[in-house]
Amino acid sequence: MPVGLTLWLGGHGKPTEFYTYNFIFHIKITLFAIIGILSIYPTVFFIKNRKGDPDEIVQIPKTIIMLLRLELLLLFIIPLLAGLMAKGIGYFG
Repeated sequence: MPVGLTLWLGGHGKPTEFYTYNFIFHIKITLFAIIGILSIYPTVFFIKNRKGDPDEIVQIPKTIIMLLRLELLLLFIIPLLAGLMAKGIGYFG
């Protein structure tokens, strides 16, 4: 995703307007931000539970499992949106 922001703000490749007026690009950035926000709770949980006896079994709450699955789904959607952008879909400029 940082590459996309570099292309958008740095002016390399396509003109900046291509990204500014492409709603799919904005959806990609939004999904990237949502994934980052969703990953906070599982990250804190795993950091808190990494210390301890290696033989101890830690029960992972179902909430964390569902959050990780949702993050993976959103992460799978981002390249599909990139493919649509490459075909020029979503550009209204």
